[in-house]
Amino acid sequence: MRHDRMPSAGTMIAVLALFVALGGTDYAASESSRTSADPHDATAAARKKRKPRPVTTTTVNKLIGKFFVKNQTKLVGPAGAAGAAGAAGAAGPRGPAGPSGENATRHFVQVTATNPPTASRASGVASIAGPDQTGTTGYFEVTFDRDVSACVAVGSRTSKDGNLPGIGNVSANHQGPNVIGVQTASNAGVPLATDFSLAVFC
Repeated sequence: MRHDRMPSAGTMIAVLALFVALGGTDYAASESSRTSADPHDATAAARKKRKPRPVTTTTVNKLIGKFFVKNQTKLVGPAGAAGAAGAAGAAGPRGPAGPSGENATRHFVQVTATNPPTASRASGVASIAGPDQTGTTGYFEVTFDRDVSACVAVGSRTSKDGNLPGIGNVSANHQGPNVIGVQTASNAGVPLATDFSLAVFC
C-alpha cells in the first residue's frame, strides 16, 4: 500500500507564513476603510493602488537594455585573436590618363672655334664668348636664355659637321645661373681652341 509523505516542518511554516502575510494585508486594508473619518479616503487609496500593467515587447526590451548596460563588463568577453588574412581581391579598373607632362628641356649648341665663335646649330643659346673674349686659351662661355643652374651640362669634342674626330678634350662646368664654361684642350691636355658641342639636360 502506498503511503504519502507528510510535508516537512519547514514547508508547513513557509506556507503558514504566506497565508498570514496575505491575510494581514487584507485585514489592514479593511481596517483602514472602516476607521477612516472621511469616506473619500478609501477611494483615494484605491486610486493610489498600482494597477497591473500588461507585459509588452517594449517593456521587455527596456529591461533587457538596462540589464545589459549594468552588466556589460560581465556579458562581453575579451577580444578574440585576429583572423587570417583574406584572399587578395580582383584588380580594379584602369584609371583615367593623367595630364600631359611639360616638354623636355632642349638646350644645346654646336660651336665652331672661329673668332668670334659661331654656332652651326643651337637651341636656347643667348650668346657665345670665345678665348679672345674670355682671355683664356681654349676657354669658352655659353650663355643660355634660362637658368640652368639645376641642370647637367655635357661637352664633347666634335667638328662642325657633327662627327667625332676622337682628338682633344672638353670639360664643362657652371659659371653662373645661365652660363656654362667650356674648356677645350688637346689629347695631351694642353689648352687649345677646338670645335665642340654642349648639351644641357634639365
